[in-house]
Amino acid sequence: DASRLQMNRRSRSQREPANPLHTVRVAADAPAAPPPKRLRLSLARRAIASSRVRIIVVSRLKRAIALRGAEAVLAELFRGARPPGRREPPLIESAPPARAYFALVSYRQERLEGDDSGTTMDAAALASIADVAHAAGLEGIWLDACCFAAVQNKYDHDSFVATLAAVTQHASEVIWLPRARTASKASSYQFRLWCTFEAATVAERGLPVRVAGVGLSQSQLLLHRFGTWTPLWPGCEMGEVRKLQTCHSILLV
Repeated sequence: DASRLQMNRRSRSQREPANPLHTVRVAADAPAAPPPKRLRLSLARRAIASSRVRIIVVSRLKRAIALRGAEAVLAELFRGARPPGRREPPLIESAPPARAYFALVSYRQERLEGDDSGTTMDAAALASIADVAHAAGLEGIWLDACCFAAVQNKYDHDSFVATLAAVTQHASEVIWLPRARTASKASSYQFRLWCTFEAATVAERGLPVRVAGVGLSQSQLLLHRFGTWTPLWPGCEMGEVRKLQTCHSILLV
């Protein structure tokens, strides 16, 4: 009886169609497994390397400042439009980031209250950046407010992230501007999240850093020398550090 039961089961399994849940058709409809992480990163890097970014051509910037002055060139860059009748080549060109020898300008934007020009630095800072870039033999510089162009005046976050990825991965050097304006006494450069990310990029890639502008403020010099004890010294104008140090002291007590 046991042997007959086994034979009946085998014959029944041969006659019945296969379970549709295990057919090849269903397997073909199932979503494909994602590629390995290394492959995804490699494809992303290739896509970024083949993209194009807008950079300010250093030789043209130096020539324009010599002809028209830094104030006029600054306004032209931030306005984003060339004056009519200009025969000179544009200051900003589109180039593949992997092939261009350019520097990322790292600074914190400082806008003047009541100023509708949109500038985030003064003319002296721009002239200093041009001098430093020219002396370093750089082909171009990437200045965020000027080099990222919104499409039809609409901000595209995906496009902005892709541009930042291309710049941080392929910039050859970094030009650091501790203060965007000469009159700035207290700079909060080191408290801006994006500036911290740029500093991390410098450390990760081992990029050379060149300093432009009027140098460090008194508070930045104190912070560099005394670290967390900076708020105790006269002349410190960093409210963020003072508040942090006060909270830290209260917790210790």
